[in-house]
Amino acid sequence: MAFVSDDINKLNILKCFLESDIFWDYVTLNAKPYASGYSSLNGANIMNFGIPELDTNESNQLIMEHNLIKRNDMIKKLY
Repeated sequence: MAFVSDDINKLNILKCFLESDIFWDYVTLNAKPYASGYSSLNGANIMNFGIPELDTNESNQLIMEHNLIKRNDMIKKLY
């Protein structure tokens, strides 16, 4: 699956959400489990994951935060 956009900020926001604990919890709950703790990850799982609308300030803060723990905390507050 590929994500294409001319807007680099939108792609960076998407990257933040796809790297978040909330996304991976969502995938784990909705994916088909396989042996040895592996789960399937397909386009349907990703396409149905909702991302909240962010204002400019929230978007900038999220993109600028490089600490993954702090970024996860920011994302959790958005849901």
